[in-house]
Amino acid sequence: MKFYFFEIVECAYDRYSWLLVTYRRGRRRVVARSNRDFGSPRRAAKSARALQKAVASARIVHAFPTPPKYTFKVVRDVLSLPVGSPDDDAAADRQAVVDAARS
Repeated sequence: MKFYFFEIVECAYDRYSWLLVTYRRGRRRVVARSNRDFGSPRRAAKSARALQKAVASARIVHAFPTPPKYTFKVVRDVLSLPVGSPDDDAAADRQAVVDAARS
């Protein structure tokens, strides 16, 4: 049995659209997409609900954007970069560790 989902996705310029997707063998496959975009996710969901009669088993879900794939490499002899505000106590502690490592 195939499962279908209407995904509400964010497009460019804060616009929203719907995609009808299914998962086959662990891979996501887009079956259909809206031919226009909408100003709010609520309007995109309303449009998907109108089509839900054709694919009654399809649920409407809000899709989260997939994060980009980052790779990190540990490099020797490089000091860590403290992140945070100067008012943060943890940042001051990290700065003390960095100063101690330099001496």
